[in-house]
Amino acid sequence: MEIGQELGLGAEDLDGLLEIGSYVYSDPPGMAHCGVEHRTVFRGRFREGALERIRFVDGEMAGIAVFAVPELAELIRAHPETVASGLAASAGFYPGLTGGASS
Repeated sequence: MEIGQELGLGAEDLDGLLEIGSYVYSDPPGMAHCGVEHRTVFRGRFREGALERIRFVDGEMAGIAVFAVPELAELIRAHPETVASGLAASAGFYPGLTGGASS
């Protein structure tokens, strides 16, 4: 489970985990490498105490940011270059966010 690989958490740390969509992502033209990934988007809530147990296990993540939906929508609109590709591309799966997933 990816949440274990990235955050050191397990399924027992989540409630209501639900797959809400998927899309294919390709690196932008001109990148040093060209990657194509199939990405699946899930929604869920951390159970009580899970946030305190987060450990950045594999070095791929360095932090977590929490935003109110309107603030995140404004960030994506105003500064898309600062938003991780996974978040920007999956924004369309979440009510109130702009952007969208491409299939």
